[in-house]
Amino acid sequence: MSISFDRALGIHEQALGFRAQRAEVLANNIANADTPHYKARDLQFATVLAEQSAKSQRGPVSLNRTD
Repeated sequence: MSISFDRALGIHEQALGFRAQRAEVLANNIANADTPHYKARDLQFATVLAEQSAKSQRGPVSLNRTD
């Protein structure tokens, strides 16, 4: 029986990727703070989490009883 890391880690892998992407966006905001007409951007974690959760819904988890 092999372990599927996609199923074992679940949403955490996507959450880490999102946090890295958000850090990049915030770094751009700081770097361009003095640029005229620059509009700061941000990513909403709750929105992305809801989208990823909807994609990863695979129905109820089934367990096998061994003893």
